[in-house]
Amino acid sequence: KEKMFQGIAGEPFSVFGGDDMILYVKNDMGNWILKNFGETYVSNQATVDLMSTHQMQLKKIGTTFDINESKSAFMFDSDGNKFPLKRSGGLWRFEVKFP
Repeated sequence: KEKMFQGIAGEPFSVFGGDDMILYVKNDMGNWILKNFGETYVSNQATVDLMSTHQMQLKKIGTTFDINESKSAFMFDSDGNKFPLKRSGGLWRFEVKFP
């Protein structure tokens, strides 16, 4: 399905999808854990993902940004897994692979 998306940068643009995105994510122990990230959209006009933190929260996935000296960040789930976020090009990234 098609929706209109408006980011902080300005004009709305079309996004497509709406299905749940299910991926393997590497946790802090190096294991691949299958996770459902919820409703997701893609667009040729998007320079970054359109993964919704709200959708992730509905699927019991959260994000923490530490304020200590390490300035680390990670996602976590209701099963106790931690998924490290790594800073790259001004964005937070995590390791995934498709099932």
